[in-house]
Amino acid sequence: MNPLQTDGWRKGTEIRKRKNDIIDSVLIADLMRYGHLSKPYYLAKMFFSLK
Repeated sequence: MNPLQTDGWRKGTEIRKRKNDIIDSVLIADLMRYGHLSKPYYLAKMFFSLK
């Protein structure tokens, strides 16, 4: 999960800056449910040695 995406989703749904495990799990589930996730980024195998 991209932390910037979840933080942006939180800003759109939460008025207060509440943060705990229950709220985070509901937030991530909603983000996955509504399909607002970016596609995973995969590097080509030739770039693995550069990591």
